[in-house]
Amino acid sequence: MKEIVWLTGALLGFAIVHSLPATGACKRWAVRAWGAKWAATWYRFTYSLVSVASTAAVAAAVWTVPDVTIFSLPAWLKTVLTILQGASLLFAAAGFRVFRAGEFLGLTQVRRHLRGENASGDAEGIRELPLQRRGVYGMVRHPMYSGAIAIFLLSPTFTRTWLVVRIFAVIYFVVGALIEERRLLSLYGDRYRQYMNEVPRFIPRLRTSRLS
Repeated sequence: MKEIVWLTGALLGFAIVHSLPATGACKRWAVRAWGAKWAATWYRFTYSLVSVASTAAVAAAVWTVPDVTIFSLPAWLKTVLTILQGASLLFAAAGFRVFRAGEFLGLTQVRRHLRGENASGDAEGIRELPLQRRGVYGMVRHPMYSGAIAIFLLSPTFTRTWLVVRIFAVIYFVVGALIEERRLLSLYGDRYRQYMNEVPRFIPRLRTSRLS
């Protein structure tokens, strides 16, 4: 039981450290505390570093907690689930392709600053993207969250530790998607509201949306 309590605490700590800086309130506080220029240059890059560090810390916690096998699946079923996990990873990656990776990680903002260029974009220096409604975004509103949820649910490993991680991960991604939708509604307004009516949140449909 102590191991489960420790693991749950580590996962909750990860959620707080990883999610709090992504909130609008935290970004506004950073702007007030250090200025808009600092936030547009360094906030996203700092957030990326914190995310990597917190992910490494929680991964270490998961792998060091003593584990117990609940049950084992037959080899053929493990193979099937692993293949489906791979497909889910590709689906999530297709959703990530629409983002500018450099801005997403904060590297572009820092490079602009070092070159003496003016900061642009939102509080994090990220330029607004058009509302995505084609490709995988025509099948599901949150392809990255959907893919991540599927990867955890389809895991062929059934141990005590991994069961806790799996439950936590699914809740984390569901809540993250709901929070993200609030931000997108405020950003795109009725266009996103129409998109919500046309495209499911998590379970992909086979035909893509015809929204333009």
